Amino acid sequence: MMNLIRMDVFRLMKTKTFWILNIINFSLTFIAPIMIKVIFDRLLSDTGVPADEATNELIGAQPLSTMIGFPFGTVGLLMIVMLVSAAVFLHGDIGHGYIKNLAGQIPKKSHLTFSKFIVMAFHHLIMMAVCLSGTVLGNLVSRGIYIDAKVGESLGMFMIRFLLLYALTSVLLLFSSGLGNKTLSIVMAVIFGTGALNLLYAPLDLLFNQVFHWEIRVEDWMPDALAGSIAPAPPILNSLLVGLIFVAVFVTLSGYVSNHRDVK
Repeated sequence: MMNLIRMDVFRLMKTKTFWILNIINFSLTFIAPIMIKVIFDRLLSDTGVPADEATNELIGAQPLSTMIGFPFGTVGLLMIVMLVSAAVFLHGDIGHGYIKNLAGQIPKKSHLTFSKFIVMAFHHLIMMAVCLSGTVLGNLVSRGIYIDAKVGESLGMFMIRFLLLYALTSVLLLFSSGLGNKTLSIVMAVIFGTGALNLLYAPLDLLFNQVFHWEIRVEDWMPDALAGSIAPAPPILNSLLVGLIFVAVFVTLSGYVSNHRDVK
């Protein structure tokens, strides 16, 4: 198993697309706060209207805890890039065909699936760190940064976001590695990253509340909605339960399907 993990880590580090996407992530998160500062300064200068408290909070020094707690940058849609990158990598051994050589050399094909999922932890942590670095540096050169009392708490939220992203990746694992469907996996990554499923959660909330009289918010129990939630931050207990349950269920399913699917 360790040899498979080392092989997948090596494959990730040698994947050009992975590093290109990291450069794009860093560039966007670095530029975004600078552009916000430039645009609002220009608007205030052209209109001659003094900045109110809300505007000063937007263009003034930013708390470090906010950036750590939401490590997807000012451009929150960068979560799409992370998930699509994950979907592509998870299908890489199938797409390039060398899974045929590996499958006959290991006791169970699920070991290949589990190995790739473990390596996804490195994938996500690297991408989240790159986005966070770009955001911090972009704010540092434009609006400024100050270290507030919530930095320690935000580190915990960083790991919560990581777990939720990992939970979404477990769903992609089933489609890309378990079922071998790269296209569907990428489509699911885009849907998760854009938060498109939130359009379904509101009607479901209404259905449960009005028809079944259940006081429940579906989005509080779905990893895509929790991962992309900025204000308010996702509930910690809900996030932990959802993240762990999704990982356990979908990784197990992926392993089972992999063992019973013919290698083509």
